[in-house]
Amino acid sequence: MISEIKQAIIDKLQELYPQAHIYEGKLPADYQRSAFLAVITETSYAKGLGSRFNASVTFDLAYYPADMEHFHSESYQISEEVCRALSLLNTYSISQITAKLEEALLHIRFTVPYSEIKTQIEIKMNELEMNEGGY
Repeated sequence: MISEIKQAIIDKLQELYPQAHIYEGKLPADYQRSAFLAVITETSYAKGLGSRFNASVTFDLAYYPADMEHFHSESYQISEEVCRALSLLNTYSISQITAKLEEALLHIRFTVPYSEIKTQIEIKMNELEMNEGGY
């Protein structure tokens, strides 16, 4: 599920900024600007009722601008566009989205809560055969 969420985010960034380079997890030494770096910073997973599991994954999207001279104005525009686009990310609900300028980078942080139902093939009690001969 996490890889599907990450791919939806990358697809949305590519749709919004086809000229930008998008990296996952680690920035290569020879990276090119303008670029986004998508990093998973936190995950949680908890058992719910029955076979349901409640989970969340937190991302940090760092934006590396091409032009440092217009960094602030460009960052405000990018943060507004990305925050709006992520709020409509396929069927995923984005929560706790923030955008902050830190160390000449724009960081957009957000959490994606989701649920999973783990399916197991089990034999139902009324379908079991009884052993009449004892054990």
